[in-house]
Amino acid sequence: MICVLYKDTKDGNQHTEIIDVEDGSTLHKNLVENTKLLTFLNKIYGDGVTFTRRKFFDYLRMNMNCSKKEVLGVSMFPYIYGILEQFQELIDNTSLTPAVRTFFKVREKGKLLDEDQTMIFHHTVAYLIFLCMRVRRYIQITVGFLMTRVTEPDKDDWGKVKRILQYLKGTRSLKLCLSRNNMHCTK
Repeated sequence: MICVLYKDTKDGNQHTEIIDVEDGSTLHKNLVENTKLLTFLNKIYGDGVTFTRRKFFDYLRMNMNCSKKEVLGVSMFPYIYGILEQFQELIDNTSLTPAVRTFFKVREKGKLLDEDQTMIFHHTVAYLIFLCMRVRRYIQITVGFLMTRVTEPDKDDWGKVKRILQYLKGTRSLKLCLSRNNMHCTK
């Protein structure tokens, strides 16, 4: 269970708390506000609540990097390596794009995958869905198409998922960088 709380503090800055069952994160421009939250939680739960200030942390298999001022780098490098390793075939080539012009074409009588390959195809597409919803948003269209093919994938679909994996292998060092640029909240 995840609960996200937003609170405007007296100084007009936003205070964000992300609380999970065993872990939590709090973000605020003024570190004193984070310390106030820790004091409040310790009054409720005792002195077992700990607080660590860090510039790198993991959350939901995403690696967060807050080391640059006002920039949050989000990557999933180990997750991508895991997808590439669990795939039945070795992905030894790379690709500059996740799809080619014929990616969205389906042959009427394509040769269906065997049961084992179908299962691997299905699992790989599921991993890609998780990935594209977090840090690789620009592959959503290609992954969305593959989602329509998981019930009866054919050899062409196998090649299409390999193409996306080749693209991920070639671009595995890319990360999502989030920054704010004169964002103002109005009431």
